[in-house]
Amino acid sequence: MAGRTRVFYQENPRKVIVEKDGNPIAIYNSVEELVEHHIKGILARDQQEAERVKKVYQQTRERDDS
Repeated sequence: MAGRTRVFYQENPRKVIVEKDGNPIAIYNSVEELVEHHIKGILARDQQEAERVKKVYQQTRERDDS
């Protein structure tokens, strides 16, 4: 069975908590902060993927040129 992930709100102090398998993995001061971090993570992942594709493309061209 896959692990359980959930997001919930804590009232005092006000926090947004992301929990995986019963353990907090991230705590944010607001939903906006959670969304901001999520977007930054997606952009970083996309940039890393673009760099990997570029590297493979360059390696393929180098082999084709030799």
